[in-house]
Amino acid sequence: TRGPSSLAPGRSTSVAARFVRTPSGRSAAYAAAVVEAVPRTARGRRPGYRLRLLGALLIRTPDAPQPRGGISALTVARVSAQRLRFKVRVTNRGGVHGYPENLRVRLTDSRGRTVLERAPRTGVVLPGYRRDCPLDLFRRLRAGTYTAEATGQFGSVRSRAVVDFTVAPGNRVRSVRRVR
Repeated sequence: TRGPSSLAPGRSTSVAARFVRTPSGRSAAYAAAVVEAVPRTARGRRPGYRLRLLGALLIRTPDAPQPRGGISALTVARVSAQRLRFKVRVTNRGGVHGYPENLRVRLTDSRGRTVLERAPRTGVVLPGYRRDCPLDLFRRLRAGTYTAEATGQFGSVRSRAVVDFTVAPGNRVRSVRRVR
């Protein structure tokens, strides 16, 4: 179906798309579609809502190279008195999309004791883009010095980032310093 179509309540329609192959010389191809639904209203009246659905198609050929990139940054910030947010930035410098694998954040105190070890939320990273993978800690930390380390794999390369930071009373983050 080309262009907008109108359906009666309870009715459906099919939309067909043809995607034969990736462009010549390319290892990957990308397509997206947006479907918008708006309720029928009286003439001259605006609808009370709109529903938009996004569909994405990511194709990689079997002989495509591994994605290139890795962890490019690790940040820590106070979101509220009871919450700290760690963001692991994953950058894709390759020509195909990829997903970070085995991504972990580990937080240790000044004595080397593990305070937190968890996986942040991840997703696809398109070629030439970066994605921030957040992880929230919903508790107050004692005042002191901490080390946060992010490790993971993107494509065939393992990478890591480490930051030291100080927590002041009231869960305030001070003096964040990238170590490696």
